[in-house]
Amino acid sequence: GYEKQLKTADCDLASSEVKLMIFQEFNSFTAKTRALSVSEMFAKHLMQLHGLTVEKAAVIIQRFPTPSALLAAYENCQTDKDRHALLADVKFGPTKRSLGLNLSKLIAVLYCTTGQLS
Repeated sequence: GYEKQLKTADCDLASSEVKLMIFQEFNSFTAKTRALSVSEMFAKHLMQLHGLTVEKAAVIIQRFPTPSALLAAYENCQTDKDRHALLADVKFGPTKRSLGLNLSKLIAVLYCTTGQLS
């Protein structure tokens, strides 16, 4: 009855024997498997913004694979209004919705503001 219910796939919780993994196993499970690329780090950074999902970050990264590529595009814009709208029409997801002006402006402000953000 009760002991049978306590059994799991890898250990018997009713047993007094406790099996622990050795340090090398623990280390291999917890260590990062590989270094992230610049594009992957850029995507992680973008996803810190409220409303910016993996899907949205992916389409931005397709168009601008690095922060420097995005900054170069912003430098080519003539006005702040152009910078704010740079990403607004970028389509994402199966429905091909646009990122929108609000999110585009938020990203532009983040990457184009010098000094302290308020």
